[in-house]
Amino acid sequence: MEPTSSDRSSASPLADLLPPPRVAPLRRLGRLLRRFAPFAVWLAAAAGALLLYVQRPEADHALGFGEIHEVTAASGASGRIATVEVELGQVVDAGDVIATLDTREIEAQLRFAHARLERARTQIDAVEAQLRIEQDERRAQAASRRASHEAEGRRLRAEIGRLTGLETVDRTEMLGLDPQIQRIRPLVEKKLMQAERLEDLVQARNVLESRLETTADQLAASRRELREWDALAPQPLVDSDVRAHLVPLELELDVQEARVAALQIQLESANVLAPASGTVNAIVGHPGEWCEAGAPIVELVVPSTDRVTAFLTGPQVSAVAAGTRAAVRPRDRGGAALEGRVVTVAARVDSIPQQLRLVPALPEWGRLVTIVLDDPVDTVPGEVYRVSFR
Repeated sequence: MEPTSSDRSSASPLADLLPPPRVAPLRRLGRLLRRFAPFAVWLAAAAGALLLYVQRPEADHALGFGEIHEVTAASGASGRIATVEVELGQVVDAGDVIATLDTREIEAQLRFAHARLERARTQIDAVEAQLRIEQDERRAQAASRRASHEAEGRRLRAEIGRLTGLETVDRTEMLGLDPQIQRIRPLVEKKLMQAERLEDLVQARNVLESRLETTADQLAASRRELREWDALAPQPLVDSDVRAHLVPLELELDVQEARVAALQIQLESANVLAPASGTVNAIVGHPGEWCEAGAPIVELVVPSTDRVTAFLTGPQVSAVAAGTRAAVRPRDRGGAALEGRVVTVAARVDSIPQQLRLVPALPEWGRLVTIVLDDPVDTVPGEVYRVSFR
């Protein structure tokens, strides 16, 4: 049943109004956040202050970090990098191959140097063999001349001995005839003996005298010949110094050996080795790049297992000295404290590294100290520690 006009006139005029539009949830959330924004800022500031308060070192505490030793693996020779054998974060041992250089040119030079070295050695062997042969020939010729001279000398001496013997026999025989001739001569003169007997003796004596003269001439000639032959005696053979003739060739051999050794060193230096055990922190050189001798290719971080570096602030600057005992604990307070002692204190106050500052952007100053741990442990280089002194 439809309402009458009287019923509609008696109803409230607000009944004909439309309902208000609904507010979007995101807009409602934004209004809520704007309302509570000051409180949120205050809460964040309070939390930051509380965090700084908790992290700031107490009067007897300091912040430090494990000592960082950075070493570089550098090339010992100039060349183009062929390979890099490590990756970032890789742990290497001292002597491990870090990178290699392109050695094709050095290897070619080394092969050529080896060829020249072998040729020099072969030449020395050939020349020495030839000199030995010539020396042996000279020895044989000298021995032949000496044997011939000695044989002729023996012949002349034998002839002199034969003539001397004949001379002695003839002279003795002639001396034996002289008394006979002197004894028979008076008898012949007195006609007591025939003259033929005396003539035979005188003739025999004359023959002996003539033979003695001939023998004397022959003996003098033989002795003169012997003296002349002795004067022509061959001189003793003095062997030439074979090694002296080889000195120039040996000098050339030394030069080639030095060249090969130098190239071998260059070839060995083409392998870039890790100078110490550590972790690869940065790779400076890459394959294909030219690298000068001494230029770094890889940077290594070498951990220090027994040293911590800390910075003193406030009262600690004057209170801590060398020999002061210290307890070292990771900043997150995890693990047992490490005991040690201060070994060095810097002579001046210096800037504190950012990782140890309360606010990294704000500069702070402190005095550096070095702490040696009683028991070395494996620490992460650069890890932050809380250090308390006693």
